[in-house]
Amino acid sequence: GYANLERLQSSATAGPPVTVRPRGGWRRRLVKVLVTAVVLALVVEVGLRLIFGLGSPLLYQRDAECGYLVKPDQHLHRFFAENVINHAGMRSPEFAAAPPAGTQRVLFVGDSVTYALTYVDQGKIWTSRVPELLDAVKHAPVEVLNASAGGWAPANEVGYLKSRGTFHASIVCIVANSGDLGEEMAQIPAQGSEAFPTHDPWTAIGETWSRYVE
Repeated sequence: GYANLERLQSSATAGPPVTVRPRGGWRRRLVKVLVTAVVLALVVEVGLRLIFGLGSPLLYQRDAECGYLVKPDQHLHRFFAENVINHAGMRSPEFAAAPPAGTQRVLFVGDSVTYALTYVDQGKIWTSRVPELLDAVKHAPVEVLNASAGGWAPANEVGYLKSRGTFHASIVCIVANSGDLGEEMAQIPAQGSEAFPTHDPWTAIGETWSRYVE
């Protein structure tokens, strides 16, 4: 009887079982959250770069003679469009110092109308299609050079020609509209410009945020 009484008292006074959680559980959960966030950010960053070309915008450089120009020697795939910039800062393929024998070289100089949008593939802009049209008329090879930059005024274009020459072109066409004629030479602001970047952004995510979200 006494033993049974002790068991009854013991069961009556005992509380519910206590669950002891291991120490440092919140740290492990925090580490998992941080690792997940980092992996997700890396996936988004790589996707923006590989699919859309973000993180590598078209770059410009300041120039004492023509204000600024597209930075030479760039080859970009951005928003599914190709932009090829040769050694002279033109949106054209590389070219020899002088045109091949029997080939007529035509140089177009202008602003964004001549450069066209960066979102338009290089093979579809009008200066890339002119050689085919002229070949059909002249029945002789024609080489077209496209020296242009968005925002250029006539002073920028003349400055480019004075400092670089005409590259042995037999025809030079300055493409301008009446609204351009009274403009002064355009410059990239000293504090920089999002429209005319001079260096790559740190990340594609950062460029996406600053250009399309803010």
